[in-house]
Amino acid sequence: MPPPEPDAARIQRWCDNRVPAPFRSRVRVGAEVADRRVTTSQSRPPWGGEGDWISTPVARFRCTRATGLWSLYWADRNSRFHEYDRFQPTRAVQGVLDVLDTCQDPILWG
Repeated sequence: MPPPEPDAARIQRWCDNRVPAPFRSRVRVGAEVADRRVTTSQSRPPWGGEGDWISTPVARFRCTRATGLWSLYWADRNSRFHEYDRFQPTRAVQGVLDVLDTCQDPILWG
């Protein structure tokens, strides 16, 4: 079961607005919705200018069906996700987005 549609849409809007329009030819932030989770990633064009953009996962948001709580996960260098223990799960997905906006921890944005 996918995450609640209003929450997934909020995350997508956040990603769309994360990078100012003049810089979107150099960096993008996107979201991929899957079963009970949304994975955000940062993408950059290839070094030589040809080929596909290179995408790196930033964070994963998971929604627990039973409790309705959103949890935050970070990606290691092998793109495996681990729970971010400095964040308490919350019912409002905006709380997770606020952490990503204000967090200075390099474990999330590298």
